Amino acid sequence: MGTPPGRGGGHPCRRFRPGSGDQHGSARPGPRGERRADRNQRRRTPARRAVSQLVGRDAQPGHARAERHRARDLHQAPCRAAPRGGAQGPLNAEASARLLRPPSLPLRFGLWIASRALRLLGPLRYVLADLLGMATYALTPPARRRRTAANLRRMMPDLNIGESRRLARRCFRHFMRTSFDFVWSYAVPPHAMHRHMRAYGLEHAFAAMEQTGGGIFTLVHFGSWDVAASCAIASGLHLTTVMGPVGPDLVTRIAVWARRHQDMEVLMSDGAARGLVRAVRKGRFDAILCDLPERGATVEVDFLGGRMSFSTAPAWVARLTGVPILPVDCWRHRGLYRLNIHAPILVERGDSDAEIMQRVARSLEPMVRREPSWWYPFGDIYNDDAAAGASETQSRAS
Repeated sequence: MGTPPGRGGGHPCRRFRPGSGDQHGSARPGPRGERRADRNQRRRTPARRAVSQLVGRDAQPGHARAERHRARDLHQAPCRAAPRGGAQGPLNAEASARLLRPPSLPLRFGLWIASRALRLLGPLRYVLADLLGMATYALTPPARRRRTAANLRRMMPDLNIGESRRLARRCFRHFMRTSFDFVWSYAVPPHAMHRHMRAYGLEHAFAAMEQTGGGIFTLVHFGSWDVAASCAIASGLHLTTVMGPVGPDLVTRIAVWARRHQDMEVLMSDGAARGLVRAVRKGRFDAILCDLPERGATVEVDFLGGRMSFSTAPAWVARLTGVPILPVDCWRHRGLYRLNIHAPILVERGDSDAEIMQRVARSLEPMVRREPSWWYPFGDIYNDDAAAGASETQSRAS
């Protein structure tokens, strides 16, 4: 599978009425005139079922109650960044149309067979994933391995070199596990995801649906954003995401098809802004991977011990449509994926992009620090790496 990339594509509604107390009730139909599916999705929609089993069971400390979803890191530096252009330009319409074409029938059948095989293996699939992850780590150029360990020490200065290398190997293994689970989830229908997940903070999403009609989910390169999407869809939320190329055209087409197969609307970078606005106005949720964007406008934020680029797309859509931003993380713990929807970030017209995205970063940072092995710190992710590297060299010399 090659070396894990330093950057990734964005990954990323049947309505439920919140019930009384801490539990959510059963499904209710959408508004009159709403289409049950569109041409980019399967005609079959997921079966309705209550989501009460998803909330409040085996909760993680500090993440099962809405009042504790807010940012808890009090040491964030103030946001001082100004917008700057992305590293890559937008895709043209022809390239976008080519990447949206479904793969051939044999490839789709092969993906289904691979997914079924991983489902039959159950937890044993992680043995294969760990072996492949360690092989990938061994074949990764030494400079890239050192960079991964240095990024972890940047986030956690108390780590020594040996500890950071061991943690880097765990990051590679977890990256490969989530890659396996991307294929595994292809053959898992939405109504069957309940047995593989627990969801916290769903009340925030339901409140956004009631008050504004939709919202914006923001994620970073942590855990599995594809499984997060499957968990959200299983909870009755309709998603729209935007992505760019994730490698060769064939790999991108397979990734797009797999996400559409899970009832997710996928937009390519060309003309995606209008599609994201249109989606939330139709009662959907935009899912945007906001750290390390490969194209588009960005701002710098303080995140995990350094300055990092975040996409301004969530801030722009929220300001234009009035919907809230809901930071989301999803990781695996004790045999189940944990989908955690944080408290909403409300955007005022006078808020700058840098201020908004800094609030998103503060909300997501505590969980990354708590579960660092699910973070993917591959490559040059900090904008001030040169200065940090010079400082580290000077401190070692002294």
